[in-house]
Amino acid sequence: MNSSNAKNKLDKQRLDFVRFWVEYIRKTSSDIWSKQQKELIDAMIKSANQNLKEYLRVKMIAKKIAKKLRDEKRAH
Repeated sequence: MNSSNAKNKLDKQRLDFVRFWVEYIRKTSSDIWSKQQKELIDAMIKSANQNLKEYLRVKMIAKKIAKKLRDEKRAH
C-alpha cells in the first residue's frame, strides 16, 4: 500500500469515526452521552496528573543520581 492509499484509508476511518459518534449523539439522550463525556474527560485529566507526578518523581531521582555522580567524580 503506498502512502497515498494509506492516507486515504486513514481519512476514511476518521470520517467513519466522526459519523459514528455524530449518529450516537443524535440517537442518545444528552443526559447519557454528556455523563459519558464527563467520565472520559475526568479520566484523561486524572491520567495526565498521574503522568506529571510520575515524571516529576523520575526527574527528581535523575537529578539526585547526577549530583551523586558529579560529587563522586570530584572526590577522585
